[in-house]
Amino acid sequence: MDVAKRIHLLVAHGIQEMYDEKECTISELCKFSGIPRSSYYKWLNRKESENEQFNKTLLPLIKGAYEDKGGIPGYRQMTIKLNRENGFNLNNKRIYRLMRILNLKSVCRKKKKSYIKSTPQNGPMETFWGMLKSEMYYLKKFNSYDELKNAVIYYIEYYNNGHYQKRLNCMTPLEFREYLQHKVA
Repeated sequence: MDVAKRIHLLVAHGIQEMYDEKECTISELCKFSGIPRSSYYKWLNRKESENEQFNKTLLPLIKGAYEDKGGIPGYRQMTIKLNRENGFNLNNKRIYRLMRILNLKSVCRKKKKSYIKSTPQNGPMETFWGMLKSEMYYLKKFNSYDELKNAVIYYIEYYNNGHYQKRLNCMTPLEFREYLQHKVA
């Protein structure tokens, strides 16, 4: 949908809300907003497209998955999750747009220069610990060692079994490991 149509829809929606509050007549509101009354009534009587209906079914799925994982997944990981777990074929742009509508943002990790350049085998582990800290540790306050320990165990379980990664063919680390073992065998 182009920008002009979206603006028209927003204005029509605003007219409806103000009219429902009985502040003004439809004619006054349409005149004030600069749209013809016929455009307002066209919007009022329109039918939702299949895409709009499908988006309405996606919104609770997105919100639920986001809340289940404590706000960790961004639109890329959310797209992979929805496609894998529901058999959808969604693209990143659609999920990005829907997450913006819901005002959901992922945890973004700040990239830092690696201080250990001589040992490249440390790279994956440093990446994992960086993710753990930004996606779990920095987001919560822990009152005891056991609370922290349980949160780390939960995060490692999530990371290995529920953290889909595009670079691993949209699999979790354990799925990818299994895939490689079967491929070699």
